[in-house]
Amino acid sequence: MDILNDFLLNKAWEFAEIIKIDVQTVKEITSKWFMSKIFEASSNKWDVIVHCYMPIKQQIIEQTHLKIKLISDFVRANTEIPTSEIFVSYQYQWYYIIIQQKLQWKILGYRTIENNEIIDIFELATDDILQKIIIYLRDLHNIKFTGFGYPVLENGKLKGSFQGWAEFLDKMWNIWLDSLFSNYNEQEKFLTKTQYQYIKEYLKNLLDFNSEILSKVQPSLVLWDAANPSNILIDGNKITWFIDFEWGLIWDRAREFAYGDDWRFLTKDYFVWFTQQEIADFQVRLKISKIYRLLWWSNVHVKWNQIKDILFKEFSNLIKKND
Repeated sequence: MDILNDFLLNKAWEFAEIIKIDVQTVKEITSKWFMSKIFEASSNKWDVIVHCYMPIKQQIIEQTHLKIKLISDFVRANTEIPTSEIFVSYQYQWYYIIIQQKLQWKILGYRTIENNEIIDIFELATDDILQKIIIYLRDLHNIKFTGFGYPVLENGKLKGSFQGWAEFLDKMWNIWLDSLFSNYNEQEKFLTKTQYQYIKEYLKNLLDFNSEILSKVQPSLVLWDAANPSNILIDGNKITWFIDFEWGLIWDRAREFAYGDDWRFLTKDYFVWFTQQEIADFQVRLKISKIYRLLWWSNVHVKWNQIKDILFKEFSNLIKKND
């Protein structure tokens, strides 16, 4: 709590016109991954949640503290997706600090590990809720953008930070793979040099072989963690909030659904304006997105051995399956 008190003491004046936090009400409520701490407090507007965390390498690369506000502001202004207001998004010393409206209601479900697999439990999902989710995502993905990659604001418009998908992937998958290789332990033999070289060649060939299909991709804003049921809040049979756009980016809409083989949101309602060829191309891109999602996710969790091992095993198996 020391870093948050220090932040409020020294920097609160910078955002006083946006929101004023009652420092006497600040209270730590839980702990999260990535060394983050979560607090609640009262303010002159709403009760708020304060996220205070030391970013990992991928969060620094993506500047998630800035990106999460950019995406939230865009979603609030341009879609019907309900999401909380983010008042402050700030880097203070080595920490990222996010102040957002506190939300009530129940989470749709949770993510857990069972039988050495990461699974999503949609505990409170109904057909009506799932249908509404897919319509929200479909309408969001239909908004046109320019550029690919991590979103940035340019002349008041949200756009991707790279000109094309190939430029983005060529740079990023090498970073993700190098991160895994540099963190492998001689005793664990997590990723050998032979595996490393094989995967690099495989990924390059994967992009080259599918370049024609990928060249037709239109960039969309992808929330990407909408698959996590703990990021959707409900009240009875009504979706009240989507939260946590930390990993969102402007990319191929197929990436939104790159989770496992059974994606319950991906129904005919999503493809209502697709041609048969567009659906076929989407399915190819979905397979590619699953491979890159697992590589990225393994990299994000490279310091958490159980999760990293599960993800990298799934990544390796998927490569073997598609080789």
